[in-house]
Amino acid sequence: MTAPASPSVETVRIGNADFPRRRLISGTPPLERLANLSGRDGRAPILVKRDDLTGLGLGGNKVRKLEFYTGQALAQGCDTLVITGAVQSNYVRVTAAAACAAGLDCHIQLED
Repeated sequence: MTAPASPSVETVRIGNADFPRRRLISGTPPLERLANLSGRDGRAPILVKRDDLTGLGLGGNKVRKLEFYTGQALAQGCDTLVITGAVQSNYVRVTAAAACAAGLDCHIQLED
């Protein structure tokens, strides 16, 4: 079994601006129907977007933002991401995973 190729830095057009982006999410998170809550009393189906399946440290929506931060860092020739966060911060954890996936070092400052 071969490992998937690492995506390269790409540019995404949003409005009139170009933003460098480093893909970190593997595919589109699936939608899951909540059977117990959907369609009761004539209500519409209730769907949940499974951001926990994005493929990067259970980061959810945080990973999408980090695609642009890591893309910008790589486009500017940076080799390190620096982040400050609380001791049990999920965002700090996911940033470290994103840095690793993008081939960047990560320096973390933890707060109480």
